[in-house]
Amino acid sequence: MGPSRCVDTVPAPAPELAKEKKDPLLTSRRQFSSGTLGLCNAMEFLGYKTYNMGQVIHNGYPHLKMFTEALQIKRTGQGQPYSRSDFDKWMWDYDVLTIVPCYLTEEIFKAYPDAKFILTVREPEAWAQSIWNTISLLSVRAQTFPSSFFKYFDAIDLQFSRLVGLIFETISREHGRTEAGFRAAMEEYEE
Repeated sequence: MGPSRCVDTVPAPAPELAKEKKDPLLTSRRQFSSGTLGLCNAMEFLGYKTYNMGQVIHNGYPHLKMFTEALQIKRTGQGQPYSRSDFDKWMWDYDVLTIVPCYLTEEIFKAYPDAKFILTVREPEAWAQSIWNTISLLSVRAQTFPSSFFKYFDAIDLQFSRLVGLIFETISREHGRTEAGFRAAMEEYEE
């Protein structure tokens, strides 16, 4: 029987590279749509290598799968939570992490106790409205035709659909695209 987690199929970084790996210098603690892209751009301008949703998608299936897997383990409590060695395999080459930490804060902090966190802030209602206009629509579209059909012909599209759905379930606390989901999103942002 093979590994049960995607991260277990990813090779560890070379030992000499792993020794040089420091805790992420800066890690955004807040959800996307709250200045994280601007933060990434500023950090890249300063010479840091950033990991955000763009890199998750750019790096393809393994990164989409690991993000989905780590978030699912956290939400359900089923499976082995990601550890430092797992995060190192997943994101070892990056200095600044955004998006992932806002959903896996405790795990990232445990794995990298010396990581520095930057808190980006936005008005909760404006943030929730932005989410309603982006991630919630992506989640709905992933479940309706033609996306609901075509995603089964492409592993990356399928995994992206699963991740988007899981993120939106997390944000809306499983209330979906309802008034209760919108309120839950605002509460999620404020925590």
